[in-house]
Amino acid sequence: AGVVLCSCCCKSLVSALKCSACKRKSYCSKECQRNDWPAHKTWCLLRSGEMNQDWEIVHISDDFGLGVVAKRDFEIYDRIMIDRMITEPEFVSGNHNLNPEFVSGVMPHDSSLYDKFHLNCLSCDENGPGYSPFISKVNHNCNPNAYHHFDENGSKTKILSASKPIKKGEEIFISYINIFNPHCDMISPELLQVKRDVLAVKYNIQCDTDCVCKSDELQNQIQVLRQLDADIMSADVSYSFSCAKQLIEAATSNETNSAIWFDLKRIYYDAFQVGILTRKNVNEALQFMVLLNRLEICRWGPQFPRNREIPSSKIHPEQTEMQRIADHPNSHPNYRAVN
Repeated sequence: AGVVLCSCCCKSLVSALKCSACKRKSYCSKECQRNDWPAHKTWCLLRSGEMNQDWEIVHISDDFGLGVVAKRDFEIYDRIMIDRMITEPEFVSGNHNLNPEFVSGVMPHDSSLYDKFHLNCLSCDENGPGYSPFISKVNHNCNPNAYHHFDENGSKTKILSASKPIKKGEEIFISYINIFNPHCDMISPELLQVKRDVLAVKYNIQCDTDCVCKSDELQNQIQVLRQLDADIMSADVSYSFSCAKQLIEAATSNETNSAIWFDLKRIYYDAFQVGILTRKNVNEALQFMVLLNRLEICRWGPQFPRNREIPSSKIHPEQTEMQRIADHPNSHPNYRAVN
């Protein structure tokens, strides 16, 4: 059976106090429910995956210890879980409301809080590293089925989302190192080996000889995609738009290796804002904005099920902004510059 913990302090639960609104989030006390409300209020009506309803923390093996397993099917972009983001000063000083027994069980055992934080922290975009107690239980795979990102404009929380369909009973994985992101700088073979060394030394993870991270063919494909991504900023608008379209085609093709992670929101938006710079591409560019808006509804809109109606006041700010641009593309400065 999976571990049952309070959604706020991570104390082991015998009986759970549920959020009275969504009836999904579990707490050990009213105090924890109040403490968690600033983060949960954004997602309460929208819904996201919850512990022991949609996913569970279980013992995977003696080698890997704990891991997170799906208790339901997840579609691509489904929010698997919403988690806190605790900074290093907060974690090391104890200013986090986490249960002491839970903190003592954080790996590595019998080590300092500083060491515990830096083994388990995740990147948090421009906000620096942060510790997310539940997402930190997700194991590594060089070909992951999930990714994490920070909710900058809403709840200030970490979101774990499905990057591909996940079946009930499958273990959920993220990548601890950034190898297959075509939006990052070029990775040389030497730098790739450094990243593998980080996995080995920091996490005691050794990649097998047939691991996807050792595929020369995949590395060559990534280099091509990275060059396309860089060339979107070309001064030649027609070429720039062509590069964006090629990236979209690769990102949405079933033939593209599933280990490659594309920031489809960014690619759609780049195609939109580059395409509207020339009259002949405007209509096609507007279609990319429509696709982007649909994507943002999947990522930030209501879930379980997705087609629920919710009050406009409860729509996430990210979805609201994309909807505004989709409804009024002529408000974009690039559109006004040529129309």
